[in-house]
Amino acid sequence: MNGVFKGQFLIKDHVAPLYLLLKSDSWRKASQLKRHFMNNTETKRLLGFVGCDMVSPIKTKDASSRGFRMSQKAVITCALTGVLTNPKQHPVPVTATAKEMAASAKEAYDAGASCMHIHFRSQEDGKGHLPTWQPEVALEMSDAIREACPGVIINYTTGTIGRDQQGPIDCIRMGKPEIAALNAGSLNYLKTRSNGTWAWPPMLFQNTVEKIEELIAVMKEENCRPEFECFDVGIIRSVGMFQEVGMVDQLDYNLVMGVDSGMPADPALLELIVKYLKPNSQWQATVIGREEIWAVHKKVGR
Repeated sequence: MNGVFKGQFLIKDHVAPLYLLLKSDSWRKASQLKRHFMNNTETKRLLGFVGCDMVSPIKTKDASSRGFRMSQKAVITCALTGVLTNPKQHPVPVTATAKEMAASAKEAYDAGASCMHIHFRSQEDGKGHLPTWQPEVALEMSDAIREACPGVIINYTTGTIGRDQQGPIDCIRMGKPEIAALNAGSLNYLKTRSNGTWAWPPMLFQNTVEKIEELIAVMKEENCRPEFECFDVGIIRSVGMFQEVGMVDQLDYNLVMGVDSGMPADPALLELIVKYLKPNSQWQATVIGREEIWAVHKKVGR
């Protein structure tokens, strides 16, 4: 969920020029995925890197060549937890408390991660599967992670279903992350079950231009770098328009693929998408799913 930031942030000396995205419910679960991934000989040959998790190289769109060049530096990011995953439903519990988050972050940090993406969970007993926007919780988690991982880059989630985003704003102002995700457009957030019913009541993930402008302004005030989360091609093109009208200077795209009502996790689609990115921008792919994610990550690697 993060990018290469041209030397603004700490990059560990031993990190290879690849972006390693860990979108799993825990660092331990990501390690299990790593073993599966790195058994693929062709992938190891393609990426030239052993010991990584869910690899997506960061690329920069080069205006002069109209092509893409590999970034010279990269960060390894660990998404320590998801949005709503229930800690009690998994053999390896999902991290929820500040202590658990710090311990999981330290494991990732020791393995080479330089950035931690944080979803804040309720601290009430039995409610660790629910999100919270209490700024004190955000600060406690951030401080615990920073103490356990000196020099680490912190990346906050900011997504709210409706218009009200005072919670994320308060968290950014108190916790002062270096980066924060910014959902760059609205989406009908849908998923169906095999029995022909909705997995949850259909909902609109509302991200209007007004809402986006508000969050960009706060990020500028707090010296926080926005990472534009793009769920479909229209949102990708909208992000370019944000730059055209002066809402933002540097663009960092995160191509989110695999949401059921958004872009599918399809490597053929990825090849088409990149031509719609603005010149001199940086991009990566976040892929949601199981077996289908590897083909997309390999395509990004090319």
